[in-house]
Amino acid sequence: GKSLRVLRVARTLRFLRVAKLHRITEELHDHVVTEYYHILLTVVRLILTIVWLNHFIACGWWAVGVNSCRVGFGSCWTSPFEGAQLDFQYFTALHWSLTQFT
Repeated sequence: GKSLRVLRVARTLRFLRVAKLHRITEELHDHVVTEYYHILLTVVRLILTIVWLNHFIACGWWAVGVNSCRVGFGSCWTSPFEGAQLDFQYFTALHWSLTQFT
């Protein structure tokens, strides 16, 4: 009788302890996964912001180069690229813009 009741109580306590441990590990896992994705999202957002900012700087730098050639300030950085396609000129300006961040 009494020893059987003690064993049942011990088994129940052990089950509750395992259930609590399982709940704690689940919460920890959810926190780590959530924190991981939060950090990943933050890094991706920063990279996209830098690329977006560099796009506008590159467009501005390209406009400065083209307009300085038209006005006649002498040699300008776009002179060697006058015959090149517009996308090549853009990526050249984007490359310059990206190198200014390092």
